[in-house]
Amino acid sequence: LHPDNDALVFLSYTKPIQVDGEPEQTVALARGTLDGDQLVNVEEIFVAEGLDRGIAAAKLLFAPDGHLLMSIGGAYMYMGLGDYAQDPSVHYGKLLRIDSDGAPASDNPFLESGEFLPEVYSVGHRNQIGMDFHPQTGELWASENGPQGGDEVNIIRPGANYGWPGVSYSRQYRGDWVSDRQWQSDIVQPEILWWPSIAPAGLAFYTGDKVESWQGDLFVGAMVQGRIPGTGHVERIVFNSRGQEIRRESLLRDLGARITAVKQGPDGYLYLSTGDGGKGNDPLLTSQNLFSLLGKVLRIDVDSKSGDLEYGIPEDNPFVNAPGKRPEIWSYGMRNPWGLHFDKKNRLWCADVGQALWEEINLIVKGGNYGWSYREGAHEFPLNRNPELVTEKGKDPVKLIDPVHEYG
Repeated sequence: LHPDNDALVFLSYTKPIQVDGEPEQTVALARGTLDGDQLVNVEEIFVAEGLDRGIAAAKLLFAPDGHLLMSIGGAYMYMGLGDYAQDPSVHYGKLLRIDSDGAPASDNPFLESGEFLPEVYSVGHRNQIGMDFHPQTGELWASENGPQGGDEVNIIRPGANYGWPGVSYSRQYRGDWVSDRQWQSDIVQPEILWWPSIAPAGLAFYTGDKVESWQGDLFVGAMVQGRIPGTGHVERIVFNSRGQEIRRESLLRDLGARITAVKQGPDGYLYLSTGDGGKGNDPLLTSQNLFSLLGKVLRIDVDSKSGDLEYGIPEDNPFVNAPGKRPEIWSYGMRNPWGLHFDKKNRLWCADVGQALWEEINLIVKGGNYGWSYREGAHEFPLNRNPELVTEKGKDPVKLIDPVHEYG
């Protein structure tokens, strides 16, 4: 959402294109206007140069100066596109900085030299997913996925090169090293490094008042550790007074879920989104199962412990003391919720990645059911072929919340 006008909504998405008569895809950016609970006047304002052949991340974040930062990942060596990150003719493997109309910011580092495309702010990235500004220094921190080991968090500086793929701590998925160099004088070193990989996703600095000793700590969502399923969790990174890492703590391992986004709410609680609500067309309605934490938005208290849990449950969560339902759940019925964002009215927005035809943007409400996999978007989901589960015969109709916007 635009920081000065939260009726302006920005969406990054995968756009189908034709290249020499063959179907391809790339990353694009659209802008729309929120009218009540509907998104109208949606228009495409930017299309990336290059091809997306491996689901490129495209994280959006407005900077304090009003410019929009947009990561475009997809510089995957296993798809033969690793060199994209250093290629001056494409946007992939770069962080972009643009105006709200899609034009390059007027003071971007490569605008005059033409060394890279005018929208480019930094280069040498593989796939950046999470971004946040440090609450004290104002520096931009961004998480970046390596293939196997070598996941990073970097402090982003204009015009800087972060090395991928020529300088890397990662191994290929097949086991060999990505590069024989882990250091080079003109390459910025990562601020935080993971071995084995944790597939870092969303990140957020803690600025709440519930745990004073956690002020300035970094929380990072981990989707999977060491490529072992069911190992998603949250990492807490602790820094000294000089901003140097001194300790790490793994939280919420018992969830066993892919943590795709971490957001501190205006109430001081942590909001987490969990993926994998849609494996195999979700024939068992996992995302509708309130004893499963997959395909949900969770809300937890980092300042207390509830029973055997290593975190607390806010008393006003919708399923507290409800038999057979996990009290961490704030909302459910999502396939792969990814982005979380609070607007100026403290409303929580969430993007949910679809499977077959429809993807959606939702306003998240307490206890809300967003329909997967009874449906995809606001449409019946044709691939769920178990009619007994889809209709839940003999039960009252399920109340589902329609998306604010859907596209596909």
